[in-house]
Amino acid sequence: MACLSKVRTAIDTMTASERKLAQLILDDPCLVMSGSAKSIAQRCDISPASVVRFAKMLGFSSLREMRDDLQRDVTQQMKAEQQIDMDFSAPLEVIAPRISSRIISGLESTLEMLSYEDLDQAVQMLLQARTVYLYGAGASSLPAHDLLQKLVRVSKQAIYREDQDLGLLDAYYMTDQDVMVVFSYSGTNERVNSAVQIASSRGMKCIAVTRFGRTPLANMATITLPLPENEPEIRYAAVQSKYATLLVVDLLFVGYVKNIKEDAGTLFEKTRAIIRTKNKK
Repeated sequence: MACLSKVRTAIDTMTASERKLAQLILDDPCLVMSGSAKSIAQRCDISPASVVRFAKMLGFSSLREMRDDLQRDVTQQMKAEQQIDMDFSAPLEVIAPRISSRIISGLESTLEMLSYEDLDQAVQMLLQARTVYLYGAGASSLPAHDLLQKLVRVSKQAIYREDQDLGLLDAYYMTDQDVMVVFSYSGTNERVNSAVQIASSRGMKCIAVTRFGRTPLANMATITLPLPENEPEIRYAAVQSKYATLLVVDLLFVGYVKNIKEDAGTLFEKTRAIIRTKNKK
C-alpha cells in the first residue's frame, strides 16, 4: 500500500501530532518497523491511540499492517536508490533505463495505493452519468484528453475544455446527473478547484485523480483515486506522475467497458466507420 509514498505525499497536510510520526517514519523507518504503539508514541510524544489512528488514516487496517508495508517499502527503496538522481550529462543509453525504472516503480506504487472498491465506485459513477466533464491543466491535460477520446469512442458523452474559463462556465450548468473527472497531481490548481467548488455546490459528483493526502481537491471530491509522491521536489517534467495517471485512466476505461450493455467491439467499429467516412469526403 506504499506507506512511504503516502507519508511523503500527505505530510504537509497532516496535523502536528501526525507530522511527528510521519517524520519519524521518514527519518528512522527501522525504529517504527520494530516498535510497538507504545514505544513509537513515546518517541513522538503522542498517545499510543494516535499511532493506531495514524495507521488507519493512511488506509491500513492496523499498525502491524502499516509496519509490514513499511518494511517492503524500505527494501524496495534500497534497491532503487541508484535511480533517484537524473544526471543529464550521462549518455542516453544510461538515462533511458533509469527513466524506464522510474516509470515502472511509479506504476507499481500506484497499484499498491489504489483501492479497487473506490475504483469500482468511480466506474459506476461514469456509467450512471449523463455527461462526463473532464478537467486538467498543463501536464494533467494529457490524461483528460486520453479519457475523453476513449469515452467518445464508446458513445459516452464527454466534454473537455482547453479554455479554463469555459470550464468554469460549464460548472454552473452541470446537474446531479453529470460527473466531473478532475486530474491534478498537486491538487492545488486554483482554476480547476474553483470549477469543482462551483459544481459541488450544485450537487455534482467529482472523481479526483490526485496525489495522496488532504489536498484542497481531495477534500472536495466525492471519491479520490490517489497517486503516489513519486516526482522529485523540483520536477524537470511530469514523468512518473504522467504514467501513473494514465494507468488510472486505463483502469477506469476498462472498468467502464466491462460494464456497458453494448458490445464494445461494435461501438469501436461504429466510431471507426464514422471517421473513415468523414475522411473520404
